Amino acid sequence: MTAGSALAEPLKVKPGLWEITTTVKHGDVVLPPNINQLTPEQRVKVEAKLAERNQQVSVKQSCLTQAQLDKGEAFMGGGHHQGCSNKAVSQTGKEWVTAMECSGKIKAKGEIRIKAEDNEHMAGTITMTTKNGDKEDTMKSSLTSKWLGADCSSLTEKAPAKKK
Repeated sequence: MTAGSALAEPLKVKPGLWEITTTVKHGDVVLPPNINQLTPEQRVKVEAKLAERNQQVSVKQSCLTQAQLDKGEAFMGGGHHQGCSNKAVSQTGKEWVTAMECSGKIKAKGEIRIKAEDNEHMAGTITMTTKNGDKEDTMKSSLTSKWLGADCSSLTEKAPAKKK
């Protein structure tokens, strides 16, 4: 959310240590022009490699504070993405929908949806279209999050400090 934005309702999840699994898919797989010259076995291998490169999975831990929930900064960037702004589209205790726009060399625009399945599990989607010069790419991400506990002391990498 942008600074000073009023929230309809904080997401009803527990503050503390969360594990977030994110799957990112970039655009469609573009097959090489000579794909038809390959044997069926070679083609299957090439298509599998391209699809693998096109999708990335990451698992990270994050410490979510009650203040981040109250301010609408939970998993929404919270000022960590320089040049990006978030605007609440709708917010309830069960689901947040946010529009995100980034300026700079690479322009991006999209939507973030986070749904609290219960107070220890969340799921969401992020759809972003980026533009770098004449090149445009659509990135679709899905995420699942589970609460690991109230204590964040085991987290080794902390989120960057928010700039004022």
